[in-house]
Amino acid sequence: MKITIRKYPLKDNRSSLYLDIYKNGTRTKEYLGLYVFDRPENNVQKEHSEKNRMRAERLRLNLLEKYQEELALKKINTPQVDTFLDSYIESEKLSKISLGHWNGLKKHLRAFFNYSPPHLEQLEPNFQEKFAKYLRSEGLKQNTIHQYIKKLDLLCQQAMNKHSKSPQFISINTKAEEKNDRDLLTVEELKLLSQKAPKHPLLLAIKLGAMTGLSISELLELTYKDIALEDNKVFFKIGANKIPIFPTVLKFLDERKMNTSSKILPLLKYSRIFNKQLKEFIQSHLHSHKVISFSSLKYTYIMILLSRGFDIYEITKFIRVKSIATTQKYLDYIHLYNTTYDKPLDNFDFEL
Repeated sequence: MKITIRKYPLKDNRSSLYLDIYKNGTRTKEYLGLYVFDRPENNVQKEHSEKNRMRAERLRLNLLEKYQEELALKKINTPQVDTFLDSYIESEKLSKISLGHWNGLKKHLRAFFNYSPPHLEQLEPNFQEKFAKYLRSEGLKQNTIHQYIKKLDLLCQQAMNKHSKSPQFISINTKAEEKNDRDLLTVEELKLLSQKAPKHPLLLAIKLGAMTGLSISELLELTYKDIALEDNKVFFKIGANKIPIFPTVLKFLDERKMNTSSKILPLLKYSRIFNKQLKEFIQSHLHSHKVISFSSLKYTYIMILLSRGFDIYEITKFIRVKSIATTQKYLDYIHLYNTTYDKPLDNFDFEL
């Protein structure tokens, strides 16, 4: 396509300006309603002619840009990023927890693209790095960022397999190999929180996280029907798994709701500000500078088990990880627990 400014001669030493548009073998004219003096007789006529030529040039460029955008859209035959993500989610049989992670990725992707996601073929090959920087600027935890990028890498690979016009995306690793320096809550601090804020809605979530090792996503889905009693032992049923818990946990729950479908944590809803609220609650009531996220409570749970005498093989089963090496890293924090317990190990309980 070619657009040229041309003049149509008029009377009185003037010419009308129009656009000569050549597109797909067809020529059309678009008159602009502007005129110039062919032979300016004074500065006023000269200035008038110059201004109209500049206006005509701007109109020419605007029209050319519009045609180019329309042409580009016709060439695009890949879906938008969020549309492709939705189609992938629908094609997979995902658990509620996994679905929540994918929806979290979608939410951040839309925000990253200013709620106007591009088509797959319009993405830059290294856009994952920019997206990772965006996630860090949002204050997300390193593990969360890593999980989102892993899912994004999978999505990009699916895009390359299904759409030949998708760019060759670059897989990146955001899992920093650095020493873990999480802050942990001690049993004594948990007792202190119970004394200072016994009715705070966050307290029950903190206790359950520290005494079961379950994630906040798992706890928010738990109902009273998921509590099982077998051989004088207490379990939480998580999918096909039965997670042994301290019988003391039952003291925190509402006995009237046992065996009902009522949520154990009905007042809480996980959001971006959840960990911020958790940190502020703990710091204000303990007068401490510790930065506690909900994922940190799993460490507290493991430290409690270690201090009770459970070995690393048993703990690995309790926290549902495949490798003992994963559990081994928690041993660096055993020094935070200086309390010993004299109860027999077959009594899977302790007072709080």
